[in-house]
Parts: sequence; structure tokens; C-alpha cells
Amino acid sequence: MYSAAYEDGVSIEELPVLIKKATAESLLDSDRPVHRRINEQPGATGAGASPKVSAIIKKCASIKDVYIALRKVDPKDLTPAIGVEALDKLLQVRDIGPDARPKRSKSPGPDGVSLVIGELCNLITTAGSSEVILDGLRCVVRHRYSEEDRKRYVDTFVHVILSRICDGTIRLPDILEATLLLVSCGSQYLNTVDHFWQSIVTQAVDMEKEDVLKLYSLLPYFKSSQSVVLRAVARNTTKNVLSFGAEDVAYILSVLTRLKLVPQTLLLSLTKWMNLNLHIIPEKEFSSMVRCLQDLRYLDANSSKAVERYVRIKGSASTEETMDALALYCQAFRWRSEPVFNSVSDYFVANHKVRRSWGSLSWETKM
Repeated sequence: MYSAAYEDGVSIEELPVLIKKATAESLLDSDRPVHRRINEQPGATGAGASPKVSAIIKKCASIKDVYIALRKVDPKDLTPAIGVEALDKLLQVRDIGPDARPKRSKSPGPDGVSLVIGELCNLITTAGSSEVILDGLRCVVRHRYSEEDRKRYVDTFVHVILSRICDGTIRLPDILEATLLLVSCGSQYLNTVDHFWQSIVTQAVDMEKEDVLKLYSLLPYFKSSQSVVLRAVARNTTKNVLSFGAEDVAYILSVLTRLKLVPQTLLLSLTKWMNLNLHIIPEKEFSSMVRCLQDLRYLDANSSKAVERYVRIKGSASTEETMDALALYCQAFRWRSEPVFNSVSDYFVANHKVRRSWGSLSWETKM
């Protein structure tokens, strides 16, 4: 039975106090920034982590082992980075083996595990490095809890992230990572990420391409701030459009179909890219671009030139899916493009296939 005093026969009354002391001491220090990929396992941040303590925590196979390791660690080694590793290991062993069995506490308050998890979260949020803080949040969102506990743990990180955004001490890649983690926690955090917009817009001028694409993927989750964030990333996209590849442009267009009030200048720059780089666009991506432009109700001189150039080059060699996309594009805008219609006709004759979208073109097939 869990209690605030004992866990698996190990007294843990001093653990929250010990971690609180380390938390207070860590506020005096600052970890160096460490750059990590989004899909890396949490708890691997090396800055401020003692290799000896890391090795001990890594070997822990139960909640009891983690408690003993935390009790024996030198207080100066109980850094935020070690807190991440301890938190990740504690959550792992809690979810497997005998520790995974639900245990009820007679106390109405948090059980011992929850208390220790909460204090580890507090310790982690004192890190000087935002990457360490995100490691901790990443640990938290990967595991299951009661709704009350999840909110308590996540909110611990939300408060410090918002504080750093207000202070201007968190980089754009870290803001985007925090946004991604928070939206994975559920719709209750959508209002929170809406508060990130000002820092995003300020730093959006010099975004790397990877961050631009990540921001596009997150745009549907912004609500009240979506339009202002979209305008910021659109300006960056228009300025650096030649740096994008076919998959990038197809992806951006697919995201735009889910948004409201898409800037026409952004669509213009993307269709210019299509017309200029037609020779490097694979057929799958080209078909996707055409369908997205139809969904966006967008036709301009660049897109029409790109489509007509494409069918002149490919003719009836295109796939059925591409021909269907082109026919629907013409139908949607009542665009009577002779090159497209002739290409559809040639495909019909060559393959003896017909789609309903082709019949709606009202074009006499050449026999």
C-alpha cells in the first residue's frame, strides 16, 4: 500500500524534502543549452548529469530502486538533468511489473509516487536550459496518469514555459516543441498555446526550413492567434520559397486547406514555385498540389500554366489519379483548358477508362 511515509518498505518522507532542497540550489545555477531532436528518448540530456548517477538510475528496476538511488545521491549531483533521468525511470518502472498494479491509498491526498513525481517536475523546471525542461515535459506526456495528476504535472512545465516566453529567454524551436507536446495532451491546452503567438511572430523572421514546416504542422491548433501566426510564417515562406522542395510545397498546401483566411500572396508564391520547378515535381506531389489548390478555390496564371505544361509533357502517360485531379480542377473553376481536355481524351482512348469527373467536362473525345 502506498503512503506518503512508505513505498515498498522504504521510508520516503525525506525524498520530497531532499528534492526540494536540490530544486532551491539549482535555481542558483544554469545549465548550458543542449540541442536535441524531437523524437529522441527523454532523460538523455547530458548537461549537468553525473555519469555515475546516470548509470545507477539506468540500472533501477523498481520504484524502490529509484527511491534508494535518490536517497543516496550526493545533493550536488541531483541536478535538473538528473531529475529528468530519475523521472523517466520512475515512470517506466511504475508502468511495468509488480509496480504497475493499482494500489489504493487511505489518504485523500497524493500518494508517495505522485509526491516524488511532482517534486522531480519542480526540480527539472529550474534548469537553465529549455531543452532540459522540454525533456521533462516529454517524459510526462509519454505516460498515463489520472486526469488530476496529469494536469498538475503538465501545468508545472506550462508555468515556466510561459514565464520564459514573457521574458524572451526561449528560442523558437523550443517554443514549437513545447507547442507540439502540449497539443498532444488534449484540447484543454489549445488556449495555452494561443499565448505563444507573440514570441513566435517575433522570431519567425529568420526561421530555419525545418522550423517553418513544423510551424505549418502546428497552425491548425492555434485558434484565436492562427491568422497572425499564419501571416508571419507566410512572409517567411514567400521570402525563402526557392529553398523548398516538392514534398515541402505539397505539405504546406495540404495544411492550408485546413485553415481559414489563407493569404493570397502565399498561394501566389507557391503557384509560382510550381510553374518554375515543374520539372522536379514527382507526379504524386503534383496531383496532391492540384487537389489542394482546388480545395482552396485557387486558380491563377501560374497554376494554369503549370497544369497545361504538365499535360503537354506527360500527355496520356499520367496516372488515373492525376487525370482525375486535373479534370476536377477544370470542373471546379469551369476552366475549359484545351490542353487538359485533350490529355484527358487521349487517356480515355489509350486506357479505355472513364471517370465521372471526366464526363462532367463536356468535351468531345477524339476517336
